[in-house]
Amino acid sequence: IYTLSLHDALPILSFALAVCFFSKKKNKTLGLLASLAIVAILPFTQARTAWISALMVVLYLANKRYQLLNRFSNFLKSAVLRIIVIILIAIMVVISGYYIYNLKRNSSSGRLFIWQVSVTMIKENPVWGYGFDRFAAAHNDYQAQYFKNHPNDSKKAEVADGVNYAFNEFIQVAVETGIIGLILLMLLFFFAFRAKTGSPDSGEENLYFYAAKGSIMAIFISMLFSYPLHIIPSLSLLFFSLAIVSAMSKQKVLFHIPLSPKTRKGLSILGIIIVVIFSVAQFLRNDAEREWIKAYQMMRKNQPEEAYNLYRELYHTLTYNQFFLFNYGLELSLMKRYDESITILKEAEPRLNDSDFYIYLGSSYENKGNIAAAELCYLKASCYAFEIFR
Repeated sequence: IYTLSLHDALPILSFALAVCFFSKKKNKTLGLLASLAIVAILPFTQARTAWISALMVVLYLANKRYQLLNRFSNFLKSAVLRIIVIILIAIMVVISGYYIYNLKRNSSSGRLFIWQVSVTMIKENPVWGYGFDRFAAAHNDYQAQYFKNHPNDSKKAEVADGVNYAFNEFIQVAVETGIIGLILLMLLFFFAFRAKTGSPDSGEENLYFYAAKGSIMAIFISMLFSYPLHIIPSLSLLFFSLAIVSAMSKQKVLFHIPLSPKTRKGLSILGIIIVVIFSVAQFLRNDAEREWIKAYQMMRKNQPEEAYNLYRELYHTLTYNQFFLFNYGLELSLMKRYDESITILKEAEPRLNDSDFYIYLGSSYENKGNIAAAELCYLKASCYAFEIFR
């Protein structure tokens, strides 16, 4: 949660810094304090992606305000001097990359392995992908297959685990929606970064435009190593920033749809209604998740009947959440309600299929006397746990 809050703070850093660089009003002090608060926390964390994002946002906004690249290029008039600077920059990048990789080596190696398996998945189903929100289940299948084909790869087995995200949004989009989805996502960022204003870079009128572009840049970098599109605050900030860039861009758009004032007003009202519905639904989900914790605690306090009734009430609200379905299914297994447990767990299987999942599903099948199905589940659990390969 702490790391994710940092990723959410980086787009906000862009707006705070833009106030410092471009605003000529008294609110510069507030922007400065907010920027310092975010930057001061970064050295004490191990959020490597956040470090890179923050550095790029600072350099981008500083360049727009003070024309650093133009001044630097004027300084490097000699070809020899340019070569020396390029070599020094390359050395700094290599050293920094080596340090960042080894800061949490197992995490870095684990992500490389996730990407390796994901590339195999893309090669086998490149056009349409495996379906939205199907990455975790499909990836675990391919990961298990990798260890069946490479039983002696102990290094990969040490960093492998059941995963829910690819830690690279572009790879995950390609896995789930194919090359078509990836191209659409890349086009979104291409036009966002390509957008320009007609005003001088250092002008105060560009405050919101460059703040929004810096925000998009921070989220883009986070997407290379994390999963900000799966976090509502980050996703909301992305859409907000894209809207600002689109509204303030002076370039020609790809197409224009003329709308009458009445149509614009109607669409605005419709948009507000959708936002309200989404907000209410999100509130109900958050409330249900708090109740879920109570149901879980009831089971730990040996109150199975009360927990069972609460789980049943929450089911229709949280059926979208594969982790709730898994917890509900395993609790049903512990309650010896094996038929219900199998039904709920099978509902979660398309989106969740790690070793723990198949152990509980196998246990429910075994207690129902379906030994063949139980044996198959236990075999899958052993493959996903990689115990037979260690």
